[in-house]
Order: sequence, then structure tokens, then C-alpha cells
Amino acid sequence: ISMKTTLAAEVALIDDDVFSLRLLSRQLEQIGYDKVTTFERANGALALIQKEPRAFRLVIADLQMPEMDGIEFLRHLSAAGYTGALLLVSGEGAGILQTAEQLAKLHGLQVIASLPKPVTKASLERVLRDRRLGPAWRPPKIPAPRFTSADLEAAIDRKSTRLNSSHTDISRMPSSA
Repeated sequence: ISMKTTLAAEVALIDDDVFSLRLLSRQLEQIGYDKVTTFERANGALALIQKEPRAFRLVIADLQMPEMDGIEFLRHLSAAGYTGALLLVSGEGAGILQTAEQLAKLHGLQVIASLPKPVTKASLERVLRDRRLGPAWRPPKIPAPRFTSADLEAAIDRKSTRLNSSHTDISRMPSSA
């Protein structure tokens, strides 16, 4: 008797192709992910993530969507403060997947893999096996300090004053020769 372990990760699955959405959802359920929310439009998923960036621990997103392409979606996902894991899927070539993965990482997203479509249950298991899914730590977005030129000049003056006062004139030191 085999017991199916249920994994408690909340998964957002985004794909405009209803067949792919159902297939991936079923595959995820078969490997133990029972909390899967499906979206046919990226905007729906983004609206929820913008409200609650930690609503999902894993986002699986198709790169080819009608309203918003995958690259635009990645930019919005990062701006929303999403810190969970990201799995990219696409029917496009491997080069597109690799480029999107690099771009996502540059945006600070935690990409765990990118898979070509059609995604198989075996490839999902391989990618998700023994993986701790988000949220990953990301430094908080802190506004950069604003300095005026006067602030910078004053700081430079203070620094040079300190350097001059601690400077020892070696020409006045007795020679040891």
C-alpha cells in the first residue's frame, strides 16, 4: 500500500491554454501538490500576488500568453515583491527559456527551473523533488539616500580635516641612521 504525501505548498499555475492548464494541474496533484490555483490570464495571478506577495510558494508560468508576455509578467512579478519559487514553461525554443530564466534571476526571482512544453509528470517530479519552496529572503526595497552636492562637499571636507589632523610630518622625526 502506497501512501500519497500531500505537499502544502500553494501553487499558482498560469497558462492561457486550457488543456495545458488542466494537464499540469492534474500532474501536480498526482505528485502531491493539492493546493493549486489556476489562472488563464497573468493579470489575475498578478492582482492576487500584488495584494499578497506570499500567497503562493510556487508560481508556474507559461511564457507565451496573449495579454502579457512572459517577460513582462516576470517584471511585474518582481515589482510585486514575490519571493517564492518560479518555474517557467514554454513551447518556444530552449534559447527563449534560457533568456527568460536569466532575466528572471536578474530581477531577483528564485527560478528553480525552466521546462519545455509539453511538460511531463516525470520532469515536474525531477524539478520539484526534495525542493524547499519559497519564500526566499530578499532585501527590503529601501529608497536610496538622497545627498545634495553640499552634503557631499561637507563630508569630503570633514574627511580631509580628520586626515590632516592625524597626519604626522615624517620630516621632523629623528632619523635612526
